[in-house]
Amino acid sequence: MLRNLVYHMNIGWEELIQMAAFASIAMIGWTLRKRFTVTRLAFACLSAPLAFYLISDFGVWLGFNTYPHTWNGLLACYVAAIPFQGRTTASTILFAGILFGAQRLYASRYGQNVHAITS
Repeated sequence: MLRNLVYHMNIGWEELIQMAAFASIAMIGWTLRKRFTVTRLAFACLSAPLAFYLISDFGVWLGFNTYPHTWNGLLACYVAAIPFQGRTTASTILFAGILFGAQRLYASRYGQNVHAITS
């Protein structure tokens, strides 16, 4: 995706699907911006990979001829990607825990109220 944007190559449907998937992750992360709670973090850690999964696999089903363009073909596409979804969600939870935990540890050690930049 970056290659296409930086080097001004053609942007096709694949890139648009990728952009939509990443935009959905950014919008879900935006929910943490105003008020951070563990519940909101858990929601974001579960819903962001799920949104990426649903959007990107819909793009695979729509744009390639790997699966028939029927309801059963869409379901088969989603089912084929389930093994990857578990690892994606697990890594999201792991790294969110590490990064947000490090932020909280820093704030408690140095007595500062650490917040993300919101403007």
